[in-house]
Amino acid sequence: METLAHTPEVEETVTSLTEKELYRLCCNRWKEVCELFCRKLGFEVEEMTGKNQRFFLKKKGDNTILAYAKCFKSWNREITVGDLSGLEKRMKMMGVENGIIFTRSGFSRDALDYAKGKSFDLITVRVLLNDILKLKAEEIREIESLARKIFFLAPCCPQCRKPMIHANNQVGGFWRCSNYPRCNVTYMN
Repeated sequence: METLAHTPEVEETVTSLTEKELYRLCCNRWKEVCELFCRKLGFEVEEMTGKNQRFFLKKKGDNTILAYAKCFKSWNREITVGDLSGLEKRMKMMGVENGIIFTRSGFSRDALDYAKGKSFDLITVRVLLNDILKLKAEEIREIESLARKIFFLAPCCPQCRKPMIHANNQVGGFWRCSNYPRCNVTYMN
């Protein structure tokens, strides 16, 4: 299945958005960037209540697509066959024919083999960036702006990828993980 492969031809444009920037996004920002990209392709995005990584994509006259902007607490955990079969089961339960997984961490070799001939797309950071670059210049700038928004507001925790919170103590300002007490990463300004 090549659901997203019909993006328009590359318009001459320059962007400084990098794979590294997309890779470093916290989970919520990653999902927002994936959703905005899908909107720019003409999809209507519909949130799934209570499911912060999943959303539906709809296009007039087309079937609904179940999409995942998948993040794991351990940043290097690849998407496995188990994750893909879970997506397949959810698709069947919901009566959805097509699925997409956007991931920052990649896919295991077994998952790539499993996905061949299946009705879902596997989108890595590199694939997403290449597809973003096929959009119009103004759409690229909008995605770039959203992706960078978090860097100016708050960094992501290097351990669990949640947004950091700025706090003060007797010594001065510091950043702490918003996932405290599960994650106690801190660093000084």
